[in-house]
Amino acid sequence: MCVILVADTERIPEDTLNKAARLNGEGNGVAWREDGCVHWAKGISLPEVHKFAKRLPLPYIVHFRIATIGEKIPAMCHPFPVDAQASVATTGKTQGSVLFHNGTWHCWRDKVIEAAIKLSVKLPAGKWSDSRGLAWLTSYYNFLEVVDQKTAVLSPTELDLYGVGWEAIGESQGILASNRLFEFRTHNTGYYSGYTGPVPCKNLTCTRRSGLDKDGWCAEHAPERKPLVVVGEIDHADESMEEDAKFLEIVAGMGGVSASETPFMKALRLFKDGKISKRQFKKAKRAIDRQNLQSSVLALTH
Repeated sequence: MCVILVADTERIPEDTLNKAARLNGEGNGVAWREDGCVHWAKGISLPEVHKFAKRLPLPYIVHFRIATIGEKIPAMCHPFPVDAQASVATTGKTQGSVLFHNGTWHCWRDKVIEAAIKLSVKLPAGKWSDSRGLAWLTSYYNFLEVVDQKTAVLSPTELDLYGVGWEAIGESQGILASNRLFEFRTHNTGYYSGYTGPVPCKNLTCTRRSGLDKDGWCAEHAPERKPLVVVGEIDHADESMEEDAKFLEIVAGMGGVSASETPFMKALRLFKDGKISKRQFKKAKRAIDRQNLQSSVLALTH
């Protein structure tokens, strides 16, 4: 899983870029319009992303990658030009479109080979991923509306977003994100669908990804554990309770409000609507169960 940030009518704040990069730290890319063309640069550092984000004309798009398919090399970062070559060049410009992808398209290889045979064309040279396959196929078939993959396509005149679950960052609609998972701090390496790599220490200023304890802290920043509630085998620290409460606040603010919905039913609805992942739903359920348990304990002791 990756994240696409679209600066449509507002520039993306540094803090948002930093958070997205921390949990999607396997390659960055950006695209923008200039002189009637779409330009791109990828395989760039986070400081370079900041420089681009400060000076580029709106709209621009930034992508932070987790390498679920394809090698962890600059060429496999996003975007890819939507043409018969789907170039893996790290910089370039086109009078056509470029494509960013968020997600994992498992059947991409079969679809690419099938299309090459039907079209009687030779596949371009270089490394491949599902995202490059999407860009290459899109140059021949206009199928992004039905392929069920979250993508952003930028051309000299249009900005098109495909797939469900795009959300605004902040109060306005000026910045859109393909997902907001990067805003939920977690040490769970399975938190992102298809991703099994390490995530950083929970301390927001720390980049250590190894030697973390079971709660996701490095030795330098691990807080002192003070049990809040002990019932049978349940022992939760203040920090875990605070993190889950913050997560539930974010879920509560998603997808509209219904007075008749319980927190659990709302989380279930958001999961069914594709606005939160299965792992996010499980996290929400655990948080709700923890809050209910805490309320029961307080009722018994007062």
